[in-house]
Amino acid sequence: VVRAHAASQIHQELPCWQFSHPLQKENMNIQEAVESVNNEKRACVEFSIGKDNGAAYGPGYGNRNNTLSKVASTDGNPSSNLIHGFLGSFHCVLYESAGTNSVISIAPTTFSTGMFSWFPLYFPLREPLLVPPTSSVRCSIWRKCDPGRVWYEWCAEIMCKGQTTSVSNIHNPNGRSCFVRL
Repeated sequence: VVRAHAASQIHQELPCWQFSHPLQKENMNIQEAVESVNNEKRACVEFSIGKDNGAAYGPGYGNRNNTLSKVASTDGNPSSNLIHGFLGSFHCVLYESAGTNSVISIAPTTFSTGMFSWFPLYFPLREPLLVPPTSSVRCSIWRKCDPGRVWYEWCAEIMCKGQTTSVSNIHNPNGRSCFVRL
């Protein structure tokens, strides 16, 4: 978890997965309800970098700045970008009832004012990847679990005209470098 000061988010956040509170069935205790849910997840998102190189999103924490996006837009030749990793944010609906929602979020497009104690999760790339103009980035991420731990694994590919031009290793296999104990 990091407070990204020297970062530049180059695309709007994309959803990877969602979680729901486990429902208890009749005659089921809370531990059984939790254990009945599979919280392993996987996602693959692909995005291209816009004309403003994502300037509106700043460091990936805080509100989106549309004015900055207009100033940074390029009408001429777009430039290449160097990607060092990905930020993971969340948008959480705590309560929902008849048009009333209670939400907390650190995603730039739905940022909750005053969220000073929650920060994005940083998924670093061991070797930065160069993203040439007109290319896209494909990120695959897995949330893995075993009885005592939770961890994430991820990799990235640079795509150009449907072809993979570069690819990263799979990072954090089997929670080798980083995991959370349950």
